[in-house]
Amino acid sequence: MQTAGAPRPRVHMQGHDCGRFKEDTDRRVGDAARSHKRYMHYFERWKGHSDSHAKENITRWGLFLLFGRISSLSR
Repeated sequence: MQTAGAPRPRVHMQGHDCGRFKEDTDRRVGDAARSHKRYMHYFERWKGHSDSHAKENITRWGLFLLFGRISSLSR
């Protein structure tokens, strides 16, 4: 077993960057941000449509009840 500061053979170091910044990581973060922004764009429109549809149904039933009462009074 080697200690933390001991030199290691090059074979063990392949693919290891010792915490160096990678451009690929920056690209993936940017892609994730764009994907999230796009998702939120469509989700907000869907949510607005869904809420509007629910309010429309409530209003429609209220009008049906109101017109039902008015027509029963006029008979």
